[in-house]
Amino acid sequence: MGVSEPVAGDGFNPDFFAQRIAKLEMDVDMLRSDMVDVKTRLAVAESNIKDMREDISAIKSNTTWILRLIIGGIVGALLTFIIQGGVQ
Repeated sequence: MGVSEPVAGDGFNPDFFAQRIAKLEMDVDMLRSDMVDVKTRLAVAESNIKDMREDISAIKSNTTWILRLIIGGIVGALLTFIIQGGVQ
């Protein structure tokens, strides 16, 4: 990655392994931070989805009542028309 690996003839190189371990620890810390961020965003998205579902449910309910009122008005107008004698 940016650190060169030890060559077989070099023997044990503690600096190489210390640098490598330090980089891996930084990578793990970065991944943990990213994971916390993702979890936070997921929680916000789930909350937004819940709110949207509630809004859609309310819209469906209102649409149902509007449809009932329109049909009721049409039926009422037809009954009034028929009771008053229809077309003469």
